[in-house]
Amino acid sequence: MPLNRQYQIAVQRDSMLSVPDQLLIAAAQPGIFIVNQRGQGAITLSDGVTLAQPGTPAGIGETVVIYCASLGAVSPSGALEKTVNSVGVSMGGQTAQVSFSGLTPGFVGLYQVNAVVPNVASGNAVPVVLTVASQTSPAALMAVK
Repeated sequence: MPLNRQYQIAVQRDSMLSVPDQLLIAAAQPGIFIVNQRGQGAITLSDGVTLAQPGTPAGIGETVVIYCASLGAVSPSGALEKTVNSVGVSMGGQTAQVSFSGLTPGFVGLYQVNAVVPNVASGNAVPVVLTVASQTSPAALMAVK
């Protein structure tokens, strides 16, 4: 289906038909994985294991790994599958430098974005947002010291 076009969709079950709704075909629809009901993102320190959460916050200038979904098409680049569209990251309202965006090696359909924590105010609930192909993710939270 062509991208950036809207289609009307309805669901039929037996003889019942749902109310039609609009469906937009987009190149991406980014979302950061959340690990708890408080909105803590699946965002780790550079070790790829320790969550950037209260007690183990990320430091300014540190590279963090943001685990996410739906960043769109990828293209082989050596041993890695990188996203075709560039990915932007905002942390605490500040632009973060992205060093990698693509599929996580060894996992099917799991994307990761490696980004450097910019000079943001410290706190246990710093909002993180991804933008790709003109689509923005809901905010996830991380801790920064």
